[in-house]
Amino acid sequence: MKLAQFKSEFFLQLKHNYSKDEIRNLFFWLTETRLKKTKIELLRESNLNIKNENLNSLQKDLKRLKNNEPIQYILGTTEFCDMEFKVNPSVLIPRPETEELIEWISEIHQNNSPHILDIGTGSGCIAIALAKKNKNAQVTALDVSEDALKTAAENAQLNQTNIKFIQTNILNMEAFQKPYDLVVSNPPYVLENEKTLMKPNVLDHEPAVALFVQQNTPLLFYHKIAQLVAHQNKKCELFFEINEQYGEQLTEDLKEMGFSAIELKKDFLGKDRMMRAIFKI
Repeated sequence: MKLAQFKSEFFLQLKHNYSKDEIRNLFFWLTETRLKKTKIELLRESNLNIKNENLNSLQKDLKRLKNNEPIQYILGTTEFCDMEFKVNPSVLIPRPETEELIEWISEIHQNNSPHILDIGTGSGCIAIALAKKNKNAQVTALDVSEDALKTAAENAQLNQTNIKFIQTNILNMEAFQKPYDLVVSNPPYVLENEKTLMKPNVLDHEPAVALFVQQNTPLLFYHKIAQLVAHQNKKCELFFEINEQYGEQLTEDLKEMGFSAIELKKDFLGKDRMMRAIFKI
């Protein structure tokens, strides 16, 4: 089969799943990776004959895409902060919004080397990106999922960073194992009633335990993490990725818990997505 024929089949098969722009992006992402050619080469070589082994692989990939499986899981990797990360259904696919959180933290801490804790590390993207940007930082990352931590450890090795990983349920912790200068978390914050707003490639394939929080306790993880930070009884900076609906409420809650210098920051879509707060004794 020629590349142009496969492209036509690709668009036809996915027209009910994605927009034309999304299909175009998926097509080039997939074929660049599988055929090991640049986008320019693919555009120039529309009459290219696809080898049978490559065609079989591409058609299997197409079938998975039609089933709304994320292309990152199909290819097994994604890019985050200019680094490659392994991803699979045990971890969330890193988002651009989280890159903005990394940039915000790095702007503030570019010249120091704090002890950092990443809570709910998943693929390890936050911990690894911060370790890369601050070579002298001592970074610890924890998660409840053994499979997620296995993936995170592989990503730490892939990106040549030294991270300490801990498996634990943050909700069962009474205190941190040691004091930290900076705690960061992108915890579950999607409400159950927001499922109807989500695309099938997220809802049906990414780990629910990392996405959803109960309707009646939307700030459960934030409150627990803040309590643990306050329990250290030392100065500590706290960074969160948040549900845009709860920025004001979380701000008030953190004030009542003794935090100050609380900042809300919008993401590239103009949504309240990040929060910074400082606890001082």
